[in-house]
Amino acid sequence: MATKDEVLTALDDVEDPELKLSIVELGLVYDVRFESKDGVEHAEVDMTLTSPGCPAAAEIMAAAHRAALSAVESVHINLVWAPDGILKSMLQKTLGWIWESGINQRYTSL
Repeated sequence: MATKDEVLTALDDVEDPELKLSIVELGLVYDVRFESKDGVEHAEVDMTLTSPGCPAAAEIMAAAHRAALSAVESVHINLVWAPDGILKSMLQKTLGWIWESGINQRYTSL
């Protein structure tokens, strides 16, 4: 039987095509739950996107589905919108990445 960590590890390979960061790193994956359906291990993955009008929504959702199937036999990706505090967490992670990558240094001398 797969674990939540195994599914998250598989989902860590899925990147937002614009930000080039993992959907797990960005905090877009909220939860992974398991159940048995007709004797088959099934996972329900709750995730969101960076914005409601995300142009890469279908691509990201399909990639998440394919990636999760490497850890479980059956999966359903549920698109949900941000519970309280998630947007703040995503912003903090993204700003931290920008700072650590040095992108911000291009603009400090202006």
